[in-house]
Amino acid sequence: MTTAISDFTKLMRDLGDPDTLRTGEGPAIRPRSNAHVHLPPNFSAFETARQAVELADAQGVGILGASNYYDYSVYG
Repeated sequence: MTTAISDFTKLMRDLGDPDTLRTGEGPAIRPRSNAHVHLPPNFSAFETARQAVELADAQGVGILGASNYYDYSVYG
């Protein structure tokens, strides 16, 4: 397992299960997130997927959800 995947898996496990999060008993500090970012080459505010990720990182976003309708090659 790559380090990035391992780190992500640990982060998700540390958040708790859905029932715990619903009750508000999850961790007091949750990562800042943006769950819906469109990536190029489709409609997007960004020129590249890397630009979206770098901006999210610069803004302290720890979880970024990406959307792309037609070209799945950007997910790599």
